[in-house]
Amino acid sequence: RNCSCFFFFFFFFIFFFISLSDKQWCRWVQRMPVVGQVFSRALFRVTSPAFLGRRQFSPRPLHIPAFAHVADEVLDAVETGRPVVALESTLLTHGLPSDRALTTGRALEKTVREAGAVPATIAIFGGKIHIGLKDGEMDHLIDCASHGVARKASLRDLPFALTDTKGFVYGTTVAATAFAAHQAGISVFATGGIGGVHRGGETSLDISSDLMALANIPVAVVSAGVKSILDIRRTLEVLETMGVTVASVGTDEFPAFFTRCSGVISPGRVDSPEEAAHLLLSSLQLRPHAGLLFALPIPEVMEAQGELISKAIEISFQEATKANVTGADVTPFMLERVRQLTGDSSLEANIQLVLNNARFAGQMAVQLMQIRCWGADQSDAVKPQVLVIGGSNVDTVIRLQTPDIRSTKDIFPPASYAGTVEVLGGGGVARNVAEVLGRLHVPHAFLTATVEDAGGRHLHEACPFIQWIPVTGLPRSVRTANYVGILNAAGELLFGVADMDIHRRITPEFVEAHLKPYRRMPHDQSQLRVVCMDANPSAETIKRTIEMCHGIGIPVWFEPTDFHKCTKIVDAFVSKEDDSRRPQISVISPNLTELEAIYYHYTGDNLGVSAASEERFSLIRSAVRGPLKPLAKNWLIKMGSEGVLFVNQEEAYAFSSPVKDPKVIFSVSGAGDSCAGVVLYLRFVQNWPWKMSILGGLRAAELSLTSKNTVSDQLKPDLFSISELEDWIEKVDVITL
Repeated sequence: RNCSCFFFFFFFFIFFFISLSDKQWCRWVQRMPVVGQVFSRALFRVTSPAFLGRRQFSPRPLHIPAFAHVADEVLDAVETGRPVVALESTLLTHGLPSDRALTTGRALEKTVREAGAVPATIAIFGGKIHIGLKDGEMDHLIDCASHGVARKASLRDLPFALTDTKGFVYGTTVAATAFAAHQAGISVFATGGIGGVHRGGETSLDISSDLMALANIPVAVVSAGVKSILDIRRTLEVLETMGVTVASVGTDEFPAFFTRCSGVISPGRVDSPEEAAHLLLSSLQLRPHAGLLFALPIPEVMEAQGELISKAIEISFQEATKANVTGADVTPFMLERVRQLTGDSSLEANIQLVLNNARFAGQMAVQLMQIRCWGADQSDAVKPQVLVIGGSNVDTVIRLQTPDIRSTKDIFPPASYAGTVEVLGGGGVARNVAEVLGRLHVPHAFLTATVEDAGGRHLHEACPFIQWIPVTGLPRSVRTANYVGILNAAGELLFGVADMDIHRRITPEFVEAHLKPYRRMPHDQSQLRVVCMDANPSAETIKRTIEMCHGIGIPVWFEPTDFHKCTKIVDAFVSKEDDSRRPQISVISPNLTELEAIYYHYTGDNLGVSAASEERFSLIRSAVRGPLKPLAKNWLIKMGSEGVLFVNQEEAYAFSSPVKDPKVIFSVSGAGDSCAGVVLYLRFVQNWPWKMSILGGLRAAELSLTSKNTVSDQLKPDLFSISELEDWIEKVDVITL
């Protein structure tokens, strides 16, 4: 009886949860006690309509057939739901000279990684289909090809290739690569061009098995269209007969491999990786066993060479007809003649177009992953008001207990020394700003780079209220950023070790993928108020981000981060162009040292901020309104114990520090970031005037200075109302300059 009651209530709650809409769920769960929320979220994961609608796409353990070997990186990516792009190997074994094959193969994998996905080059050797090549395996494949022990393998050849005892290696064609990719759970595949109906195929019936594979294997193939020596019109007719969805990218005409136009209207069109991902997802839901073909035109810079090659193809076809070359001999004959007629032009064009395809495939795979994770319909999702971009790292402090060690000179001989090791938590300027926004309940998104290691898990678990969006597709060798500070017994820094290499993975393409939706959105419909970026990403990423934001009318707040990185903002915009044509930053927030470095890097002169306070204020105001004017509109200069200085073309204020007694200061780390985060919130989200916004920022800095954490856990929205600040602001002296 008790068991029956249990099952009755269990199934009642399941059907209750299923019946809730996403909005009803959010309202209901907000009223629940914390324990109830924990239970209900676990149950919601398997009962919500959103989950039931996309459960087939959830990451899952992969069953690997005995005939396949999946590289660890690829296996981990597929099982954890990260984006993966399959790459064929026939191009490397048969399509390029050996001296170009290796560099091209590596360039393809690099291009996929830069787009945010994991590459999986597929080839056959040693009786296995290898899905993802480890170090040395691509070299081995191409070396075998250069010595004549490589063969092509299409679908029909796989049994022979897997039972080969003569030491041959096999490059996989489009059909074989699509088959292998599907075995490994990979949905996106990039190649040069697919096979199709050969010229004269209406009589010879010479039709590539690639078309049959597209009709029967659920993989999206990104190509430059049909190989240029084939009959494009008849190939599309066969694909239509087989029910294969075909779409050109950014054009209404189906591309002709080496040329952007073929004269044949494409069955469909998409204009972005996001649209392509939605189309693939729709196709997989409607026809789970069928693939798609995306045809990407050759880059415009190569089109002139493409026209030359197309003419050579026509000449070679006419010569083949006159010489009575038929059947399987037609393709080799035409390829050889095209090479003779064009020299290296066809080779370079081929390489560029396949790199272009790999880039699009990587971007598409990233979009597909995001849709699978978050659902295609995000109309009810909370849109970010602030986009934060930059570094996040784990901060660790090692404090030596030996009193005799006062400086690095005293660390001798090399030995073990007694001390304490403490992981303080999250660090990184952008991460600190994101934590401020999270604690203030501001809708935001944080674009950063972390991986699923101990450090990454620690960062995410310590601040679940940060809306993390980490770079995807990073290899296992990459580590979450760490900073270790070595202190003496008095708490003074001896030296620090910064492992920050992962931050270069925050690429322009990664940022662009998240800013692109705002390009198509009317400005009055966008909730995004500001983009905040620190100096951890590369100068190129910083430049591209500012340009993109300028193009869609979103202000940018730049945080210079530290003395060594702050000049990236100058490097990003030093050019021969007139200063008036450069996108201007809305806000920049350096400390005095960073301001001096930026000024020197930009002008070649010293600013001289070591002067007395009143003269220093005048120097900074003149610099901001003079030489530094092209860089940023508003300057918030953090001056340590002296407070902050704000200068733009209309206003200038000096604010004293709210903390007068240095004995109450626990740590200065994070005070500037806390101040910047709150000023950003009050100015751009709450639309406060600059003066009151900065006073609110100083309130946050005070909390940080007296806290063990970089961002105080006492930070909450209630502190930042006009009524709350009215009494507190008496702590701060404000001078109008």
